[in-house]
Amino acid sequence: MGRFISGDMEIENTLYRPDCLVVHGPLRGGTTLLRLMLDGHPNMRCIGENDYLLDYLIFEENGARYDRDGLAADRIFQASGLVLNEGVDGVTAFWDLVEQIGADGAMPVLMIHRNLVKITKLMETPKVLRFTRDPRDSARSAIGMGWAGNVYHGVESWLTTERSWRDFEAIETDTQVQRLRYEDLVAAPEARLRDICDFVGLPYVADLLAYPATTKYDAPDASLAFQWKHKLSDRETTLVEYRVGHLLAGAGYEPSGLPILPPTNAERRRFAVSNKWSVWSRLIKRYGVLSPVLRGFGKRLGLRPLERFAQRRMDVVTVKYLK
Repeated sequence: MGRFISGDMEIENTLYRPDCLVVHGPLRGGTTLLRLMLDGHPNMRCIGENDYLLDYLIFEENGARYDRDGLAADRIFQASGLVLNEGVDGVTAFWDLVEQIGADGAMPVLMIHRNLVKITKLMETPKVLRFTRDPRDSARSAIGMGWAGNVYHGVESWLTTERSWRDFEAIETDTQVQRLRYEDLVAAPEARLRDICDFVGLPYVADLLAYPATTKYDAPDASLAFQWKHKLSDRETTLVEYRVGHLLAGAGYEPSGLPILPPTNAERRRFAVSNKWSVWSRLIKRYGVLSPVLRGFGKRLGLRPLERFAQRRMDVVTVKYLK
């Protein structure tokens, strides 16, 4: 079956590697909506977010291995129904998990928010859908999720995804790339879904838009695009634009035209305090004091068993909340 070289690593291409679609997009960027759509196709299977496939896959000089303890403790992996089989590891284990996603011969769709460079070490000519959303809306949405206390810090997760894309772009590969903005998807869902089907070589089916009948998600709504224009203040808008800089245009979005003024030192201090206060207040309200504090100590001191113990306690509560 040949072989390919990725970086300093030469990987024997003797595994069964099903054709798959890699969707790379930001948190709070509409990836769940897109996942529900794609999973409606009878020849695609998209089981949810799959960052765990790459987060715990460690590339070393002589091969790759999974952090099995970390993967086993990951709440989203636990809920996926996938199994990291004994006797396999590294690249072989990755493709075994991908094959499990594509049950019954369906095309696996991998939804990731980061670590896109690792895909180049695993796939010779991957098909990647670059899915973006306006960072001004993503930053605002992060506040609603309790991940940040203000848009200055709320845009961090968007930046993580965009930096992942930039690192990926810097590598010369034979990647096939399709670009899609969330705003264009909700404005013309059928047309954009047809584009995706053409990209992966599958026929369009109406079931791609049938998810409202079986989920809590509503049909695509164009009014959900560019909400920042009437929900962010001018100062909030320019703070996001200051943080993302040239990445805004690179992701396909126009600047507001407002004058960009960097935050003052006093603003930076205020943003940092309000961010920590908001995040910790929400954590304590949902999980109590002990688990978040133990997780914080474990992470700060590099005590992984303590961090994972606390995270497991929090995951129990999270699962109840999701239900």
